[in-house]
Amino acid sequence: MSRKQKKPIIEFASLSDQGLRRPDNQDSCGIFPQDNPDISTPKGQLFIVADGMGGHARGSEASDMAVRTVEQVYFSDPDEDIVESLRRAFETANSTIYQHSDKVGEFRRMGTTCTALVLSLNGFYIAHVGDSKIYRINRHKIEQLTQDHTHVAEMRRYGILSEQEAQNNPQRSLLIRALGIEENVEIDIMKDQSVHTGDNYLLCTDGLASVSEQEINQIVLSNSPQRACEELVNLENKRGGNDNITVQVVRINSAEKTASYAIPKASKKLSNKSLTYGAAVILLLAVGTSLFMFKHEISQSVEGLLDGWKAGTAIDNKSETAFVDLDSDSNQDLSTRLEKAKSLLRSGALDRALVIYEEILKNNPLHLDAIDGVTQLADAYKNQADTFVRQGRSQIALNYYQKAADLRPKDQELKRLISLIEKSALVATPANLSDQNEITLADNSEELIAKHLVLGDSIQDPKKEIEVGIQGSKWDFLGLSEKDYEIDNHRMAFSNSPRIKKVIYREDLMDVEVEVQVENFNTIGNGRFGVIVGYEKTGQLNLESYFLVSINNQGHLVLNKNFQYKRQLLLSEHLNMDSRETEDKLNLKVTCLGPWILLYIDEKLVKAWEGNELIKGRVGLYADPDLQIKFSQFRISSAIAN
Repeated sequence: MSRKQKKPIIEFASLSDQGLRRPDNQDSCGIFPQDNPDISTPKGQLFIVADGMGGHARGSEASDMAVRTVEQVYFSDPDEDIVESLRRAFETANSTIYQHSDKVGEFRRMGTTCTALVLSLNGFYIAHVGDSKIYRINRHKIEQLTQDHTHVAEMRRYGILSEQEAQNNPQRSLLIRALGIEENVEIDIMKDQSVHTGDNYLLCTDGLASVSEQEINQIVLSNSPQRACEELVNLENKRGGNDNITVQVVRINSAEKTASYAIPKASKKLSNKSLTYGAAVILLLAVGTSLFMFKHEISQSVEGLLDGWKAGTAIDNKSETAFVDLDSDSNQDLSTRLEKAKSLLRSGALDRALVIYEEILKNNPLHLDAIDGVTQLADAYKNQADTFVRQGRSQIALNYYQKAADLRPKDQELKRLISLIEKSALVATPANLSDQNEITLADNSEELIAKHLVLGDSIQDPKKEIEVGIQGSKWDFLGLSEKDYEIDNHRMAFSNSPRIKKVIYREDLMDVEVEVQVENFNTIGNGRFGVIVGYEKTGQLNLESYFLVSINNQGHLVLNKNFQYKRQLLLSEHLNMDSRETEDKLNLKVTCLGPWILLYIDEKLVKAWEGNELIKGRVGLYADPDLQIKFSQFRISSAIAN
């Protein structure tokens, strides 16, 4: 095979984490194109990270706007000169954010760093503004390819400050360049033809501040890209996690080496003309048939949505939209978005489907397919509610009836059902429900959660056991070698190897309870361990999605949702461990019931969290690298009493 026929295979991963001190994640990142990672195409493969500033939603919107704009402009630019396409993409992103800040007073002074890497057969290309970083790492050395655009870094380059003084300067994060702050911005552009097998690239925001270059080098070279991302983020969080942390690791493999993702051949895309004709046909059909196709039920659905938008009270999907790609860009094929919504509806991801239908109807309130989708969603919400009523879980049923009523505000039957449940003595509306759907439980926690879930006395009933003990044949040991663990029917022990330990039970479950005991609780070290629930793999890249309940031996309890490249903090609690009866053992139990996750320590319910979707998927165990730990008394059972 000639050299021209051999194409390097890239292996990559990405992770964005909120950190431990920030209330939200203002970082954004992307890998494009997601469906066809092939560096032999004219535009190559684009990797990008951005760190927003401006506070809360403003910083998050700025970084997200930068990632989306750069991706759109770069790939739609007809110029095959990658340098010029990158320059135009960054200039457009800067103008877009600047103009948005100028128009909307609330978003004034928002901006973002932005750093992008393009890999192609001709070499690598970098566009950079701010203090995010790109490193090139191989077995010979690690080198930072970007320059930080900060006051302190500038003084360091001119010899005003020493390296030690620069590292300790309290203003080391004060930027001198960012996208969106001024009408024009200077962009660093770099091109290099030296792309070699064995090279690794790390893109990271400035939240990766406590990890040294030597540690980065060791972690990247000794792990897969996915595991390297996880270990870098975990190490930063162990040292304080003071900022949002986003990392991307890209590895260049030889054509003969098997990578975690085999690159498919480039697929042919529909032309813009075809999409335009298709959209025109859809619009004509919608206008031509809307006069006689509006039924009473459909008009109610649209009226409910429009009333919500006008009043600013649309259905709250915050916990979903943090993970859902709305695909609302101007160049996105409308039919693709509709198919995605239909697929989500069929799979039971109702809130995520609604987000897409809402976006379509905002731009075209007469779109018949979207109207029909909303009608089906209302039916699906009601069907879910009916099921929960039959199970005696009225509080959860009330939530779904209300969602259906938001789409059908004139449906008298739904109003009657809601009224009946609200008047029921069994229902107690939580008065202390926070923005994150977290409930703080009092001493009478069992009684309180029983009221929330409307389980009554049955909460103490025995559960149907699904699995007791640990049988290795029923588990997937993700990326682990036999040296990383020992297992028998009674215990699973993890060694203090540098790998992240994720062990997943092979059956999909819903309404499940997972219980496990940690034997050497006081001597396990400083890492975290816990239980995984709702584990799924999604998309062509089989990206992981799961909830992780973890705790350390200091009593810091955390619930995270990991979705593709994001990690979202759902709740965090410091527990009083001094009052525990058994110091060397800890019992951790996680119950998933409908959209609820209930967290128990030593048989006492300490936290509860409610999401917007039913929690279903596989369950498993987790332990940090370098953590020596023994799990025993493992049990999986149905969360619904017999």
